Amino acid sequence: MKRLLWIDISKGLAILFVAYFHFFRTYFQYGILPPADWSSVAASTLTILRLVWFKVSGLGFHAVGVFIILGGWTVMQSTMRHAESSAIEWGVWYRPGEEITPKYILSQPLTLRDALGLFPTEAERD
Repeated sequence: MKRLLWIDISKGLAILFVAYFHFFRTYFQYGILPPADWSSVAASTLTILRLVWFKVSGLGFHAVGVFIILGGWTVMQSTMRHAESSAIEWGVWYRPGEEITPKYILSQPLTLRDALGLFPTEAERD
């Protein structure tokens, strides 16, 4: 099975779009678009393009899903390439998971504590 270059390029574009989306969301938290100008054909065209840009830029969160799906495809492709060349020894393949699993399990109570707001923030303490 041959590595597909377009998948890597698509993952890179998805990452760039996510970064742009975060910039866009941060900018428009405080900034605003200029008012619509329908006075001439050129101004109307610019207004339409601006509105389309605004709507497309708001869809950046979908790029995260694209990146996750393409990343999964890449992992599957790598595993299939390895399986075609020799038998997969699952104990060796899963060894990195054995190293990170205890750390992951230990981090869950902290994540849950923060998500549920069990401890007050500094603003609430004052």
